[in-house]
Amino acid sequence: MAPNFKNGQYVITEKFSQLLFGFQIGDAVIIKSAGGRKIIKRITAQIGYNYFVEGDNRGHSTDSRHFGPIDKKDIFDKVFCL
Repeated sequence: MAPNFKNGQYVITEKFSQLLFGFQIGDAVIIKSAGGRKIIKRITAQIGYNYFVEGDNRGHSTDSRHFGPIDKKDIFDKVFCL
């Protein structure tokens, strides 16, 4: 799958819907990478309070297949593309 977000592209993030509805499979979210940078990944599975996230360009993405599931508290915001 080709990337939906490109470097330098503007996105809108929000927290309100996660308070009401939580995160859903398919949501694009911002998480902190191991290097401390904020990165965009897509939720592909939920395991209790943990989420499995993958990049849209799965062949060239470092994601939960490499670093495992992430905790809900490690998700900053939900992402929308402009």
